[in-house]
Amino acid sequence: MTRKARTKRTSRTTHSSPPEPRETLWRTLLTFNVTRVVIAIVLLLFLSFNAKKDGGAASQYGNLNTCIAYLVLAAVFAILAAYRRRRFLLQLLPQIAIDITVISILYVSAGSAKSGLAILYLFPLAGVAVLAPMLVALFWASAVTLFLLAESLYQALDTPLDPTFSQSGLYGAAFFAAVIVINRLAARLIKQEDLAAQRGRDLRVQEAINRMVIADMGDGILVVGPEGNVLTANPAAERMLGLSIPYDKPTYRLSEMSALMPIADAFFTWIGQSSAPAEGKAEASVFVVVKP
Repeated sequence: MTRKARTKRTSRTTHSSPPEPRETLWRTLLTFNVTRVVIAIVLLLFLSFNAKKDGGAASQYGNLNTCIAYLVLAAVFAILAAYRRRRFLLQLLPQIAIDITVISILYVSAGSAKSGLAILYLFPLAGVAVLAPMLVALFWASAVTLFLLAESLYQALDTPLDPTFSQSGLYGAAFFAAVIVINRLAARLIKQEDLAAQRGRDLRVQEAINRMVIADMGDGILVVGPEGNVLTANPAAERMLGLSIPYDKPTYRLSEMSALMPIADAFFTWIGQSSAPAEGKAEASVFVVVKP
């Protein structure tokens, strides 16, 4: 019996799937993909203008083909994020790898650090800092930094006085700082979202308890909004007034029904007294008697 129980437990644990990420992360990933499409279009337009100025150089056509492929992949990633919300990290990590690969190709072909395209690395690094754990984000930041340093070292072998090595180091330090700061801010926002969701659940539980307590009371109770909308009522009030009032769906106003006019007058009198300045006097209570 114990062996069977153990086998059942192991089978349950092996077949159990990991929890899916929250809806907020999927929406952020979709926004990230739409931004990628926009960046790919801007790069394509920029390179097409440069190709016309340079008279159609072979390197420019190679960059154009790279941008076209990047735009197609960006559109595919956006469609997957919108309609196939499964395996979050399996969708995210290939996207980051393709972003860094395409940017690296354009970076090298445009003249390395002199081109100023290193700033484009901030897009995938910021995205992975928001959507992935800190360790994964630091891995990609270190990969980009090592690539920049290796490429600058290769350039320094040809031109020893080339200052791009220090620029690559500064870019790497900036990328690490940006990844750490963005990841911490994203983690704090996620904690605040969890806290707000927990408070919302607690509020719903408290409302359910209040409804149960009000429903069991023998006195008639109306819950009325500031403008006189009847939000809900307990069964005793519904029997006394001869109304059926659904919860949290205002269908009646106190001033629109002649049977509720005494209650409406008393309610608005009480509202006027509570909103008026105190002037050193205690607020007077207003009572109304409804006879069945």
